[in-house]
Parts: sequence; structure tokens; C-alpha cells
Amino acid sequence: MDEASLSTKDRIITVKSSITGIGWKQSSLTTLHNFVRVVHTTTKHAYYFSKYIFLNELQADPQCDLKEYINKEFFAEVWLSLVDYTKGNARAEKAIKYRNYISRYLPSYLNITNYQRFRLK
Repeated sequence: MDEASLSTKDRIITVKSSITGIGWKQSSLTTLHNFVRVVHTTTKHAYYFSKYIFLNELQADPQCDLKEYINKEFFAEVWLSLVDYTKGNARAEKAIKYRNYISRYLPSYLNITNYQRFRLK
């Protein structure tokens, strides 16, 4: 590994800093604050929505096997379902399966929580 590199294939280093400490222009700080708020809120709801899906599945069938949904790709689709963006056509069979699975629960989750999906460009 190159000593100047910040990551390897199995590890990523994260550095925490205040927003003003990372060198953003003062004129861009409001936009950055809004973006951080959107990402934080969406991530929080992605956790809640995943839990909602799994609890509903287990309530309907206590023997259901949820292991196939506990992976990065599924949680990415959950997160994306909670934002308003122009979706591309899913080519991977798993992505299509995950989107269909998630879409069964999305309307009721949005209704129950009054969550408003953010528009991402």
C-alpha cells in the first residue's frame, strides 16, 4: 500500500471535522447544511423503514427467511426509495427484486410516518 493512500480494499479511514473546518466557501455553507440534513434524515428513515419491512414480514410469516435482504444492495435500495430522483432501469435481477419487495411497503410507511421524500438532482 502506498503510504499516501487513505484506504485499502478492506478499510476506509474517516476524518471528522466541523463544516467550517473543511474549507467550504461561506456562500456554500447553507447548501451544505441542507444537504447534510437531507442525508441524515433519509438515512434515519432508511433504518426505520427497513425495520418496518422486516417486522411486517415476520408478523405475516414468523418463519420467513430475511437473510437474503440483509446486505448492502438491499439497504441501498431502501435508502433510494426514500428520495425522489430519476430512477434508471434496474438491470440486475436482485435490484428489481428488491425494488418490488420494498414497493409493497413504501406507501404505508410514507402514510404512517408522514415522511416527505426529498428531491435529489
